[in-house]
Amino acid sequence: MLKLCAMATQTEPAKVSLQKAPYTCLIFDCGTGETKLMRLQYFDDGPNGAHVEVTQLSKKLPAVSTFLSRTEKPADNFAFLMEDARPADPDAVLEEQHFVQYCLEQRKLNGAKDVVIGCSAWYRADHREADKSSEEFAQYMKATALIKTLTLCGFQCRILHEKMESYFEAAAVAYAYSRMLGREELPAGCLSGGSGSSQFAHEFSRFLCIERGNKKCKVAMNKLFEEQGNFEAAFQLLDEFANGTADCEVSRHIAEQKASTASELPDDDERRAFAQPLSGVVVLISACYYAAVEVGLANKDNTMKSFPAELVIERMRAKVEEYKALLTAYAEDPKANPLPLNRKGKPSRPIDILLPIVNLTLHSTLYGQLFDVANTELIFKRDWEIGEEKFRTTWTSGWFLNHISEKFNLQFPGSKVILRRYQAWRKTCPNVTKYEQSPIA
Repeated sequence: MLKLCAMATQTEPAKVSLQKAPYTCLIFDCGTGETKLMRLQYFDDGPNGAHVEVTQLSKKLPAVSTFLSRTEKPADNFAFLMEDARPADPDAVLEEQHFVQYCLEQRKLNGAKDVVIGCSAWYRADHREADKSSEEFAQYMKATALIKTLTLCGFQCRILHEKMESYFEAAAVAYAYSRMLGREELPAGCLSGGSGSSQFAHEFSRFLCIERGNKKCKVAMNKLFEEQGNFEAAFQLLDEFANGTADCEVSRHIAEQKASTASELPDDDERRAFAQPLSGVVVLISACYYAAVEVGLANKDNTMKSFPAELVIERMRAKVEEYKALLTAYAEDPKANPLPLNRKGKPSRPIDILLPIVNLTLHSTLYGQLFDVANTELIFKRDWEIGEEKFRTTWTSGWFLNHISEKFNLQFPGSKVILRRYQAWRKTCPNVTKYEQSPIA
């Protein structure tokens, strides 16, 4: 892999005119469930003035952990790489060198000098203290070696602290929400969901990281089905993980995290406010958006419609029961009860149905635990079309808003409030440089 880096240093990025050119950053968003390459740009003019635009440059890649495992073939036969870099072996599996090659190619193709590689929940679960013979420690060592290689290649590798992820997502939501309304105004809060964790902004002043996502439960349920040939044990596992009650794993974790976060708040008034379920208008992004797609409640790019939380939870629970019935019938007689075709027109696998089941169950549980459901309206968004501007609410967008704020002193309505709070928090964060510099010394 180091040879790839040495070769890459021989090629200069394409030169672009600085006159009227936007300020651009590339970020590889390396999440627990997938990898995305995002282009973030600041324009100093436009029909509505200075603004930020966000574009996903490539289709989703598998998660970095998939490259580290060296066990899976790519679904696209390595089409994500330039043709001359694709393995000739038809049985080749994804490996770290393929991820490095992809990063190098995209940096060159996009003429980017500075590129950030952000690692979220999958690397935050720091296994350096795990037993040296454990799979977790082996995974940690492989991930660390990959980050070292990427750093030597000139990439800016960053571990994303859970609070950073919360602040940055909140800043992105605040920016888009205010810009869509045409005035500076914040919703009551926001919630994101992911494969490894969820982030909650309570009145945009109290931030909660929920280290529970949909991936681990989905994989465990599929393994139980493959071992037993039915879904009885798998559905029991799901019920223990998230079932909408205060006794399930997710609800207990939320209670623990809220207690820990409350202990860090400055006074009793703050703690009392945080203890109350959130009410009002809440914006939900990331995996929350995909849960809403399943029940027909997701917004289009140019709309911002809200739905009563009670209605959302009711529809999500009904959809879960519908999907469970499909899987149960399939397990009894696959030929008589085939699973529906997926979005690509191919037969679904059980794991394809398990993902929305877990996602819907997880999110309906989150909403019931975090919101005053009788008095809360939910807005599900992913991409935002604001006039001619294209934006996406992710941590990468918030990171970029903070980056241009620090670099150029650029402030935007909505996000400026959140980023001021972020700057105050970072001054109190122990070892903050661990997250703002490469994790490899």
